[in-house]
Amino acid sequence: MKKIIIAYLAIFGLMISCTGNSQTEQKPKNQTLTGICTTDTFELYETQNMWTFIKLNTTTGEIWQVQYTLSDDHPSLETVLNDRPLIVTTNPNEKIPGRFSLYPTKNLYNYILLDQMDGRVWQVQWGFEPDKHMIMPILPE
Repeated sequence: MKKIIIAYLAIFGLMISCTGNSQTEQKPKNQTLTGICTTDTFELYETQNMWTFIKLNTTTGEIWQVQYTLSDDHPSLETVLNDRPLIVTTNPNEKIPGRFSLYPTKNLYNYILLDQMDGRVWQVQWGFEPDKHMIMPILPE
């Protein structure tokens, strides 16, 4: 009985810590991510490829392609898509978990990366060959 009560209290505490976070409701319904709160520093985004995820540092905009496997022939690996922070600041108010979000496109290899603070956007492309990896700013007219 004590274990059940402790489990309920843990779940209740987790629910309370995530309420009031309006960013959760702003995510599009077709965007799938792991993580319970959008204030997590890292989030995983599903791709249409069952073996590949995209890992995003939501504070800096750094991105990795994560591939897993069930075979010994091909190792699981994590590949850099963008290893440079997209914000350069000494202001701690600008280093916020949840600042960057990824949005899928109709092209399974491309996502749109959004800086939710200043509205800048980038096209992010993943692929199985390193020369297909890309991050490119989408500039306003």
